[in-house]
Amino acid sequence: MIKDLFANYAPARNDRGFALLVVILVTGLLAFIATAFSLAVRTEVRTVSIAIENAKAEAIADGAVHLAISALLIARKQGSSEWRFPPDGSSTLCTLLDGLVLIRIEDEFGKVDINGANDLLLRSVFVGMGVSEADAASYADAIIDFRDSDHHRRPNGAEAPEYRAAGLTAGPKNGAFLRVSELAQVIGLNSIVVERLSPYLTVHTGQRGLDPIFAPDALKAAIAQGYAQLGLATTTGLYSTNAGAPLLPSEFATRSPQRIFAIRAEARTHKNSVFVREAIVEITPARTGIAYSIKEWRRGRGVSPDLYRDSDGIPSCS
Repeated sequence: MIKDLFANYAPARNDRGFALLVVILVTGLLAFIATAFSLAVRTEVRTVSIAIENAKAEAIADGAVHLAISALLIARKQGSSEWRFPPDGSSTLCTLLDGLVLIRIEDEFGKVDINGANDLLLRSVFVGMGVSEADAASYADAIIDFRDSDHHRRPNGAEAPEYRAAGLTAGPKNGAFLRVSELAQVIGLNSIVVERLSPYLTVHTGQRGLDPIFAPDALKAAIAQGYAQLGLATTTGLYSTNAGAPLLPSEFATRSPQRIFAIRAEARTHKNSVFVREAIVEITPARTGIAYSIKEWRRGRGVSPDLYRDSDGIPSCS
């Protein structure tokens, strides 16, 4: 009897419409899930692809640094003045693996060592960079007070009491700078001036002066200008090997042993991923049995427009 009742039952029109609506909703939900999954997969693939290209760029830059080190070692062994990558701050654009790389080597002895430079050199540099004589004296004294081991405050400097008064409880380091970036810890320095000057500074030579052959013309010009502006003496110093290059006061001139170098490698893959590697390398004496040591290894900032040139016709780095 019950079977007979259901045998004559037919779904109402409204029931059929509700079932159709459910089917549409479920189909739409499945389509949304499929679309979201597809987008997630494409995003993940894109992320992995970018990561791979970035890794390639980093590998090319690191390889270029080691290639530059090899060239320095060969030049030392052969005693040759013919440099594959000249250590004079000029750049060499070449291809490496499947990318383009810009390699630059600078002799650190062509820079001002903030551990070794005396008051006169520091003041000359700052004045030559446009700082007033009063501020230059304060900057020089503050740098020397920061690095020296005593607690005697220089006329325009700062020792522990001045740092505490400024809320800098760490105080002066009373030891050598290990990185140029540590200048940010020195009280009273203008950060903009320090940033402009940083490319011309080092902490690795320990010298009171710099080599005029390898010093950038802009640095020599600044020192000469500041030296003259301070009224210390007429600038009669050494020319670099380039005719017409700025003079460097003779008391600041020293000779480079061509031992410590800054290497910068800017790399770009064919898909335009870019990585910049900077290193400070010391070529050690042959008798030590160690060819070289890396003193700094960091990721660099900024990229030269030359890196975006078409690679056609550009020679191989090797």
